[in-house]
Parts: sequence; C-alpha cells; structure tokens
Amino acid sequence: MVVGLYFTTTNLTFLQRSTRRIMHSSGNICLIVSCAVLLTIPLKASGHEMYPNVLAEQLDQYCDWRQERRNGTKTDHLERYGKAGPMGPPGPVGPEGIVNYDRVARMIETGTSDQNEKLTVLEEKVQQLEKTLRRMSSTNCMSVSQLDVKRTNATGGVYDIYPSGMQRAVEVYCDQETDGGGWIVFQRRINGSEDFQRNFHDYEAGFGRPDGEFWLGLRHLHLLTQNGAELRVDIADWDGNAAYAKYSKFVVGDASSQYTLEVGGYSGTAGDSLTYHSGQKFYTKDRDNGMTCSGSYKGGMWYKGCHHVNLNGHYKSQGTYSGADGVEWVHWTNGHGYSLKFAEMKIRPA
Repeated sequence: MVVGLYFTTTNLTFLQRSTRRIMHSSGNICLIVSCAVLLTIPLKASGHEMYPNVLAEQLDQYCDWRQERRNGTKTDHLERYGKAGPMGPPGPVGPEGIVNYDRVARMIETGTSDQNEKLTVLEEKVQQLEKTLRRMSSTNCMSVSQLDVKRTNATGGVYDIYPSGMQRAVEVYCDQETDGGGWIVFQRRINGSEDFQRNFHDYEAGFGRPDGEFWLGLRHLHLLTQNGAELRVDIADWDGNAAYAKYSKFVVGDASSQYTLEVGGYSGTAGDSLTYHSGQKFYTKDRDNGMTCSGSYKGGMWYKGCHHVNLNGHYKSQGTYSGADGVEWVHWTNGHGYSLKFAEMKIRPA
C-alpha cells in the first residue's frame, strides 16, 4: 500500500515512463521502489532543492544514458546541475569604528614601561658580568682596576685578585705608589697588633688584615711566585730612617718542599740579609725539623741556624734591646739587638 503520495499528472507520467525504461534496462525492481520513494522527498543537490518532477526528469535522462551506453552511443556526460556560481559583489561598507585613543595610549605606555624595565635589568646583568670578568682577569696588582678597590689609603688599597690555579678570590693589599706600583704586599709589621708566633697551618693559610699587620699565606705565595717574581723589602727604624732591599728573583716552592725559598739578585740600601736564607724550608714553632730557631726567635721564617732576617719576630716597643728575637734585618742595623719599627715585604711579576 502506498501512503502519502501527492504526485501530479505530470509527475506520474514521468514516473511511468522512467520505470518502464529502468526495468527494460536493468530489470531491477529495487531501483523502481527507490525512485518511487525519492519522488516524494524534496532533495538537496549542489545547493539546490530537487522536487519530484525535477527528479523524474533526471531519472528519464539517466535511462536514456544507460540505453545509449548499452548501444555504444552514450554521450560524454549526463546533463546535471552545476556548482554554485561566482560570489556576488561585496555589500556596502559599514560605519567607521570608534577608536579609544586613551586606551591605546595606556597600552603603549605600559608596553614601553615594561620594555624599559627589562632593558634596565639586562643592563645591570651586563654590567655585573663585565665586573666579574674584569675582576677575574686580575691575577696580580699590576692588572687590577681602580673600579674594584675595596679600601684605600695613601699608597694603595685592598683588592680581590685571582692568582693562577685558584678559583676563589684572594684579598690583598696593592701598593701602587712605591717604585712604579703593582706590588702585592704579603707581609707587614707596623704596631705589634698581630701575633706572629703561630703554627705552620696559620702561616700556610695566612692571617691578619691586608691593610694592617698581615701575612698573606705560603700557599698563595707559591702560586704567585711559581713563574718568577721580584721582591722588595721596605724597612724603617724608630728614628725615622728608611731603607729597602730589592731582589730580582724570588720563588717560594710548593707544600711538598715545605715552601722552600729561592732568592737572589740583590740591589738596594738595606744590605743583603736575605740571600743567606735561600734554599731553606719554612719553619714554625710546631714544624722546625729538629731546629729551635722558631721557638727561640718567636716567629716563622726560612731559618738557617738561625737568621740574618727575622721580620716575623716579636714586635718590640723600642729599637735597641737585648737578644735576637725582634723584627730584625741585621745588615742594616749592624747586627742583632735592634728591632725595626716598620717592615713590609711585597712582590710583583718579574
């Protein structure tokens, strides 16, 4: 039973003719039923609605095409609806938008402010990097920059240097005035405020303040002199007289040699007292290798049974005294028994 058919006379005529053609062409009754159902439904094809009468025309063309195909005379293509045509012209332009210039200005100001802040942070990082690189390139007092001075006085100041072989900074006093400058001060006696009768570990590591009474340390001395250095010793008595001794060769050995001293090439006004000690190990009260010099003369030194130089001896409150345990440089004071008011030992690259 067929329900809901609303064919017109024209539609029915097309259906009857097309049905006979299909049955004659293929004998497929299912196709007849399908066509009958499709004729009752509006279809969408290539963007157009196809109603039953249109579908019937298409079905009739299909039957003709199949018959021509069977006869070998089919046309190149079926007539059908094409694709949608070209797009039409654009519509009218709408009204202009409203620009909130205040908001735009705020956005620009905010963006500029953010960029300025980022640039400031970047500049600070670059400056810090430049400072770090500059400081790490300072291996001695000849290569330090005045920009990096930590404390100053009349003859120089305190700096951080990075001796070859050390990853961390070493704080030193640089004498930039005496004899062309560039001197690392590694020993100073000025007022007796620092105890110099210490054990071997203290002399190895160093003690005191770089701009006060001070001993830099044997480890650092080895690193700073292993490739050759020159030494200058400045001394003064209690009457205001001063002298100096300068050595073109000054090398301190490593720990395995107990920091053996090599010194030579004297010039100056103080007399050559130090060459006597060349080739000696460094001795302290707890490491004297059977000698009693350090204990007897109250300091650490490259003793040689026992000394011509005792600049690390006991600091006296006057020049003349009885004994030989004071701060002494015997070639200038014409023997033992006179303790100096001031002594300073310093090095720079040879």
